Amino acid sequence: MPPMRGWAQTRGARDELAARRILIIEDDSSSVRALRDAFRAEGYDVDTVATGTAGLIRAVNWRPHLIILDLLLPDLDGFDLCRDLASRTVASIIIVSRSAEEADKVHGLEVGADDYVVKPFSMRELIARVHAALRRADGERPRLGYIRFADVAVDFDLGLVERAGAPVPCTQKEVELLRYLVMHPGRPFTRDDLLRAVWGYQVAPLTRTVDTHVARLRQKLEADPHDPRHIQTIHGTGYVFTP
Repeated sequence: MPPMRGWAQTRGARDELAARRILIIEDDSSSVRALRDAFRAEGYDVDTVATGTAGLIRAVNWRPHLIILDLLLPDLDGFDLCRDLASRTVASIIIVSRSAEEADKVHGLEVGADDYVVKPFSMRELIARVHAALRRADGERPRLGYIRFADVAVDFDLGLVERAGAPVPCTQKEVELLRYLVMHPGRPFTRDDLLRAVWGYQVAPLTRTVDTHVARLRQKLEADPHDPRHIQTIHGTGYVFTP
């Protein structure tokens, strides 16, 4: 399966690095200093940028393992930037925002964030969330390798998806959701099950993000997204993968 053009480096290759790289996209200088110092003290390699445009360029070129993204930036909409980062990198993304609105939290997860932290936050809590996100990304999942179903081919180790021989751009969370479903063919999962397993939430109130990710996978991978053959709905329960 040939590498997708423009796709970031594989997760396996990045795991060989001793130090995890964290990119902070934040324009408040005092917040930047506090975050940078705290994560460097934890042993991370940290870089910072003050604009969304610089953040996207740096993320693609530097290939961080995790991105801390402030939603309120001087040049770009934070949600749009999150979507771009999720589609162009394999980095875990944690949004930090002053908005505690549930709609914003849901939207952040829908556009590709792994977590959403409301300002002001405890630095200890944020560090714990970063550790958890990196653990989920770095090895708490079995390696599935390469699989096929219908005209879809997926290399889960590389994070590459093809349909009918053509690359299909998928976000990290879309691939992780597909991975989890494929690992358990024929087993139905509730939305809460999937939020806990794929997003890592112990309390799972935000179910719409699961529906959104499933809908996107169907649009990309099913011959008829309105009558899906592989990612099926179990009414009153949730979803099931059928090879």
